[in-house]
Amino acid sequence: MRVPKSYFALTLYCLCPLTGVLAQELTSAETQALRSAPQGSVLTLSNIWSHQRDLPRIPLEISDVHGPQLLLSDKPEYFQTGNGISLQEEAKPGLVRLYIYHVPQPDAGPKTISAVIQNLGKHPLKFRFLRRAFPKPSRDYHLIGKTGLIQFFDSHPDKTFRRIPPGGRMVIDPDMDATTVTTDELVHGLYEFKINQPARISVFERDPGQSSIAVLDQLPKLPRDLPGYEGSGAGRGLFLTSDYDVSGENGFAIDTINGPMRLLLADGRKDAWVRGRDSIAGLEDGRDSGNYGVIYRVRLKYRSGDGRGLALFITKPGRGGRWCGGQAGAVKVSRGTWPEGTVAVPTGRVAFGNPGEMVFIQKFPPLRKGKTGTLEIVYSPPGASCIPTPMLLVPFQP
Repeated sequence: MRVPKSYFALTLYCLCPLTGVLAQELTSAETQALRSAPQGSVLTLSNIWSHQRDLPRIPLEISDVHGPQLLLSDKPEYFQTGNGISLQEEAKPGLVRLYIYHVPQPDAGPKTISAVIQNLGKHPLKFRFLRRAFPKPSRDYHLIGKTGLIQFFDSHPDKTFRRIPPGGRMVIDPDMDATTVTTDELVHGLYEFKINQPARISVFERDPGQSSIAVLDQLPKLPRDLPGYEGSGAGRGLFLTSDYDVSGENGFAIDTINGPMRLLLADGRKDAWVRGRDSIAGLEDGRDSGNYGVIYRVRLKYRSGDGRGLALFITKPGRGGRWCGGQAGAVKVSRGTWPEGTVAVPTGRVAFGNPGEMVFIQKFPPLRKGKTGTLEIVYSPPGASCIPTPMLLVPFQP
């Protein structure tokens, strides 16, 4: 179990001269907008947004549970120098989660980015998808990252198995393998599958006319960082930590009487990056900088000490720039005013990120006095967006 040290940030209250409310609380106009806003919509809540770093951070217990083996292929993110193998790892029998995030060699014409699994066992390997997401590649990275999470959260297990003889090879996703991409088009695949034999999994770029099964014996293995392109990509390799259970520390319950609070995951500090093996580089302590592909299952208690409900928002830090100006994604959330399910972040447009903007995820109505409720969130850091993506729990008057 990994339990980060919890803390409360100092809450700085100030009286806003134009609104007469605490900076971290909703204004009357914002409350009115919240009452009628649809799920997944973007609201501008300037008071809370500008003071989000001052909000108390929910004290958490983050427990490493026995999840799938996580394979991340995002280094080198761009195949700048041509065809080659970006990831090659051996996985044990059991559950495997594979996250592929690559852009082809620029200005080289059509390319194919694909993945192959080889049976290293003595018996036939049975392969079955449990979840699968492969959005159509494009240059709209926010759209692809968001669509990939929605497809992954909402997908269902295949009813049939595929089989690979001992020593044999098979393309993991025939759709990805049949797709060609060109300059700046993102290939994004997020998969979870089950195997019953040890296997070698490879991710690579090839020419469209080549066979993925045969070309593996010809392709070079690429370094993590290509000369002149250091720092490209969040990481690569095999990570044995892939799933976390998140709860309030020592049974902590959010109480509306204490005002808004902040839920922060995958910040690389209180919630450290997972570490794993990069077999191509011979590295045993590589990072997944962003915990991309990691799934957090959050379960928090809450109370309505002052009779108010709780609104759940996702926002972004104030920084912008070329790469971090926009944000997009998806989460699963438990029932509140709206039914449980997957919520696009945001709904109705691709991304958000202007100052003051937050995405409205769920409303949890007030509880009767003395009652304790539970809210649940399934979260995975969204590809193509900068991390972290803070979540705010804000009391509101229905």
